[in-house]
Amino acid sequence: MAELNDNLPGATFVVANVYDLVMELIKNYDKYGFTTSSKACCGNGGQFAGIVPCGPTSSICTDRYKHVFWDPYHPSEAANLILVKQLLDGDKRYISPINLRQLWDLSS
Repeated sequence: MAELNDNLPGATFVVANVYDLVMELIKNYDKYGFTTSSKACCGNGGQFAGIVPCGPTSSICTDRYKHVFWDPYHPSEAANLILVKQLLDGDKRYISPINLRQLWDLSS
């Protein structure tokens, strides 16, 4: 990343480590106000509500803001808000060499 930024004047590249950020939510879900990270809000049973995505016959949880996952594959809206906040204003654990707000400020 540093080499790209050094060799391409006028361009700024950043890399986001969304994998580690989602793993943080999964491991420490209660720290972020979730009640579970192992059961999706929408689906048909099993871990993360099974292997079938949310559909017309799926059961839906009563409080979708308490789940890290919406279906077996997608973070919930509440989890996505945390992800976006980290990418906008977070530190170098999840986005580097600068966050998205700092990147935006470069263009102002």
